[in-house]
This record gives sequence, structure tokens and C-alpha cells, in this order.
Amino acid sequence: TNYLNKVASIFKLPLNLVYNSIISIQRDKPVIIDKLDQLSFLHQLIIDYKIKSNIQLEFIPTYLHKNSVKTKLKPKGYPWDIWFFQTGINWALKNNIELYANAIQKVTDDDNSQNSKASLKVGFKYFINSMSLDLSITNLYYLHGTALIDDLGVSDYSENFRMGFQINKIFD
Repeated sequence: TNYLNKVASIFKLPLNLVYNSIISIQRDKPVIIDKLDQLSFLHQLIIDYKIKSNIQLEFIPTYLHKNSVKTKLKPKGYPWDIWFFQTGINWALKNNIELYANAIQKVTDDDNSQNSKASLKVGFKYFINSMSLDLSITNLYYLHGTALIDDLGVSDYSENFRMGFQINKIFD
């Protein structure tokens, strides 16, 4: 049960709140202490605010933990813990067609994630039953929805824009 959305509906707030969590493994990362060295974690609180019935603003604070340094010693500021803030707009043209644009800004002040300080993504989604087809343009290195977790540590990172196509399965 989603208690936060029930509270928002009691007060008649046009909000939708979703918690998103991802665990990723980096198989190419060397193991220093144990296999957990290869894990990365992404946590997001997705806040959708309906402006109109077909237009939503998104605010997404994001916490990313990535074991990106070669030590288990306690470095100053824990460089593997990074905060981002994403904001965007989704415009439903029809029931199954959506245009979207978002911007992601790194909030944590460190030198660890020299790539991925800010990024933009613009796209078009077409929904078919429980799937979505997504055509997008972005300056993220990877094109999938949680690309931040993989973008950190890319050695040949550039801020060039890329075009990509994704097929996503939607689980209700």
C-alpha cells in the first residue's frame, strides 16, 4: 500500500510519490575486500505534480552510492556517495503518446564524478499495452532511465548528444 499517496489524496494534493531503488553490479571492477565491492545503489524519490490532466512536473532527488575508489579507507567526504537532483516535464499528447524533457544536476561538491555533473534528456514515448517505446536524445553516456549509475567512472566520457531507442516493460 502506498501510504504517502493516500495522505496526498486525503488533502486533495495533485501529487504522485514513487520510491525507486536499483542495485547494480560492476563485473569489471576489481574486488578489493569482497564481492560487495562491485555493487552500486541508486535511490530516488519521484515526485509527480499534475499541472493539468495531461502535463506533469517531476522532481526527483537521487542518491547514488558507487564503489568508485580503490580503497576501503574512509576518504574525506565519502566520494562514492553522490547526490543528484532531476527535474522535468511530461506532456501526454494522447493516451499513448508522451513527450518529455528533463535535466539532471549533480549536487554533491566533489571531484569524484567529473563526468555527469549536469545532463539533459528529451524524448518521445509511445505506449502499447504494458510496454513503452522510447526515442530520446541525451548527453548522458548511457541512454537508459537510470544511466547515472553507469555514467560515473566512464573513462572516455564526452558531453556529446546521443540518440537512442529503448523498449521498456511496464509492471503494474
